[in-house]
Amino acid sequence: MVELIKKKTTLAADFAEASADYRSNPQLKLQSNCYSYALGIAEFGFGVPGTLKDSARMGFALKNITPSYIFNALMKDGLEPVRETELDEYGDRPIIACFIAYQNDYHFYLRHKDNFWSHQRGKGGEVSNEDNRGMLIVNPQNAWRGKYKEFVGYFALPSEGVAITEKKNWSAESLVIANAELKNQANKKLEV
Repeated sequence: MVELIKKKTTLAADFAEASADYRSNPQLKLQSNCYSYALGIAEFGFGVPGTLKDSARMGFALKNITPSYIFNALMKDGLEPVRETELDEYGDRPIIACFIAYQNDYHFYLRHKDNFWSHQRGKGGEVSNEDNRGMLIVNPQNAWRGKYKEFVGYFALPSEGVAITEKKNWSAESLVIANAELKNQANKKLEV
């Protein structure tokens, strides 16, 4: 049986606090992406929605990147949906925002106590509190996000912490295997 690690993340006061680990350890960005940054689990590697508790931590096919699929994947990871009108009711619990480029990619933003937001620009990308036009992110829905047009929602991190398995090594081969396994599982469901 795989043992889960619980990582409790506190709400950062501002971008300087949220990005402190990345400034003190520049290599951290090379092993993380926007999801692991937003969850505060960059040391565990590349984050894929719906796989945090999965010992293989495999990816999924791009065709699965739809609002409902990502929403359900975030629920599987233990995140709690939050209405925009309720953002201030969550006290010191970190809140993230999720957007997708339909059947292509996902992107996450992290809210700070000062009500500004930040993000990591993909796997190995820079951590920033600015959108793609260089403007401070006050509301990620109004930010210039490039291809990430569809808003999935706001989500609160679990108050008891994010549950995650130990980091596994990622490779192109593991993604091919994972996608083949997902296809087999889908085909089996269709046969029933």
